[in-house]
Order: sequence, then structure tokens, then C-alpha cells
Amino acid sequence: MPNSSTHKNQRPKEKRLRCGGNKGLGGSNAFFDPTPEEEKVVLVDAVTIHEAERQIESCEHCNLEGAEIPFDAILDRVTRSDPSVTDYILEQPAKCPNCRREILEKTLIEPVQGDCLTLGSSFDETL
Repeated sequence: MPNSSTHKNQRPKEKRLRCGGNKGLGGSNAFFDPTPEEEKVVLVDAVTIHEAERQIESCEHCNLEGAEIPFDAILDRVTRSDPSVTDYILEQPAKCPNCRREILEKTLIEPVQGDCLTLGSSFDETL
């Protein structure tokens, strides 16, 4: 029987979402914390939010099982920002096209059918 402390110290398995891309949470810089100089904060305007909303099928409020990707992964793609150093401030909350509830940066969503997203991948890797 394995030692319970062994399980606590093991890295979580890579979680692939949609289309199962070849790169996920693994990699040498996967858990790197950027310095304040490296961090990038992006103010997301209403036009960009509406563009990102078009890539949402549903959210964690109306689709508990299917919503697995944080909204900021969509923002990474739309803004072409590096997810490892970028945080977002929304000018206004996005709206779920299904239930019309507010979606914030960390709200889990399901992308529109046919949209390939892998958690932890950058914009170019998902195209």
C-alpha cells in the first residue's frame, strides 16, 4: 500500500481539454511565478470581451460537467497574451450566451463546439 505522503508530493497529471493537444500543464516553466517586472496586467475593453463571448458555449452555472476551462484562457487567445505572465481586469463582466450569468476571469466555461483549447497552452499552440 503506497505511503499517503507520497501522493501529496506528486505532481498532478496533465489535464487535456478539448482536442487533446500535445502540450498541457507539463514543462519546465509550468509552475513558475513571474516577478513583478515580468507580470503583465491587461485591461480588457468591451469590444474584446464581446469577441471572447462569441467563443463561449456555456458556463459553470448552466453546465456543471462541461465547463472546464477558465475564461482567462479564452482571453489569452483573443488578446494573444502569454498565459504564464498575464492577468486580466475586465471593463465589464462577460455574459454567458446560454444562461446570461456574469462571467469573470476565473469562471469556468465550455468553448463553442469545434473550438480546440488545452489548459495551459498558449494561443499559437491551439491553432
